[in-house]
Amino acid sequence: PWPKLVSSNVSSVTAIVQDVVFGSDSLVWFWGDGSSTSTRCDSASTTHVYTAGGSYNVCLRNYSACGQADSCFTINISLEASHIATAQIMVYPNPASTQVSISYPYIQQGTVTFYNLQGKQVQQSNLRNGQNTLDVSSLAKGLYTYSVVAKSGQVYNGKLVLQ
Repeated sequence: PWPKLVSSNVSSVTAIVQDVVFGSDSLVWFWGDGSSTSTRCDSASTTHVYTAGGSYNVCLRNYSACGQADSCFTINISLEASHIATAQIMVYPNPASTQVSISYPYIQQGTVTFYNLQGKQVQQSNLRNGQNTLDVSSLAKGLYTYSVVAKSGQVYNGKLVLQ
C-alpha cells in the first residue's frame, strides 16, 4: 500500500491508502506520537488528531501472508494558540495578592511570563505538569498580562489582577 496525506488542518491529518496490495490482512497506522490505529483493508482511510505541534514520522504497516511492509512519510503539524482549549490552563485566584496557582496540563515543561501594562517583562517562571504555585509578592498591585508557552510551542495568554 502507498500512504497519502489527503487533508490536514491545524491539529489533525487524514490519510488514505492507495493501491492496496491484494492479499493484505490488515493495516496499522503509526502516527509518530506514540499512538497507532488498526484498520481493515476495505476501510483504509483514517483520521488522527495530534495534541502537540511538531514534525511526525507517520508509517503505514501492511500485514499479509508474505510478512509485513512499512511505508513512511513525514508530516508537520502546527497548533495555533487559538486552538488550545482555554479550560485546560487555569490561573487562579484572579484577582490575586501574593501567590498565583497555574494548572498546567501539558507533559512538556513550559514557562509563564508576566508583563506590565507597558509590555515590559516583569517575571518569568518555569512550569511543570500539574499544579504550579508562583510567588508574585514582588510585583506591584495592578493589571498584568501573562503568556503561558509550552515547550511544543502552544501559547495561552491572559490577564491577572494583583491587589
